Amino acid sequence: MYKAGIRKEKKKRSTKRRTVQISGWGSPELKAEMKLIAESEGITLSQAVVSACEALVRMKRQKRREVLEKPILEAFFDKKLNFVIHQLADYVSRQLVEVEQLRWLYVNHLYYSVLNPDKKLTKEDFYKLLDKSQKEAVKAAKAWNPNMQSVAAEVKKYLQEGEHT
Repeated sequence: MYKAGIRKEKKKRSTKRRTVQISGWGSPELKAEMKLIAESEGITLSQAVVSACEALVRMKRQKRREVLEKPILEAFFDKKLNFVIHQLADYVSRQLVEVEQLRWLYVNHLYYSVLNPDKKLTKEDFYKLLDKSQKEAVKAAKAWNPNMQSVAAEVKKYLQEGEHT
């Protein structure tokens, strides 16, 4: 149809059915409950039954997805958590060596400045002291041996309990 130069077309509707019949048998009490739900929501009994079936299917799909995803996600986070723990252990060990070396140097500084103020620290003695402090710091760091597996287990337990608010 033409009206003032504007052409109007009729919308074509699909001749294919978009829904299919779902049927089943249930108790009279179930039917009565479904009727009450339908009336309270202002829909037909058929719509209420379909809505209930759709909700059930969504719930089952979600449960199936969770069952499949849980082991995959746990393995992923375990791998990432182990990486973080190893990075933190490396950081702490480097810090331990540096602090231990600083402690060694500070004690020697006190030895020269407080106990023996007349004795001068030569350049050669200073470099020897630096080398020795480095060796002693590494030795002390190697002697410090926390059980990292138990630390990792405790961190994992803490994160799983959700206490990290």
